[in-house]
Amino acid sequence: MNSYKYTWVVLSLLLLALIPTVSGFYKGVPVLTERMVESLPKELAGMKGIATARKGKVIQNGFRTGDWMERIYTDNSGRTVTLFAVRGYDGRPLFHFPERGLLQRNWSERTYVIKTLSDGNVRVKAHVLHLTGTVENKKVFYLLFYGKETVGNPYTFLLSRIPMMLMGDSKPFTFLFAYCTEREKPGDMDPVIKSLLFAAFDYFSNLNLQKS
Repeated sequence: MNSYKYTWVVLSLLLLALIPTVSGFYKGVPVLTERMVESLPKELAGMKGIATARKGKVIQNGFRTGDWMERIYTDNSGRTVTLFAVRGYDGRPLFHFPERGLLQRNWSERTYVIKTLSDGNVRVKAHVLHLTGTVENKKVFYLLFYGKETVGNPYTFLLSRIPMMLMGDSKPFTFLFAYCTEREKPGDMDPVIKSLLFAAFDYFSNLNLQKS
């Protein structure tokens, strides 16, 4: 009897693995070419942004999409925050250690928590990373959302949508990733990053990002 105890867990994991396989086999994983996220204002939350020198081919290969942007935003005190946004159908590179594809190095220690953040009436699930390296430490915060719904645990989120996704009713995810050299304790939400993320989330929530 005990041999069947974890059957539903195994079946759920198999179904999760089948989502990209089945949808990709029958219709292929769409690659977005329209640069919708690039419309994010260059002045945001009282900060001014300039584009980085990151190449599109790196993002195309790593995240399987052409819809992305990356800028460095600076506030009046000279504090800088790097903000990356990407929109795509393939959730795998967004779920599995996305910082590796963006920060392009390995970290000796990775501390991770999911926090619910509020700004007025807006509540979001934020992923908070503390990365410890041999040269520097970084504070990383990101939001992953599907329409106007932010995703906490991506696996339970996908499990709840397996039937729709297997039938081809899938939409692109939008991913917001912000980082800077750490100043506060691991897990604390830097107020500068928080205001930038909420401003970007508010902007994208009012766009039709489900458009393919």
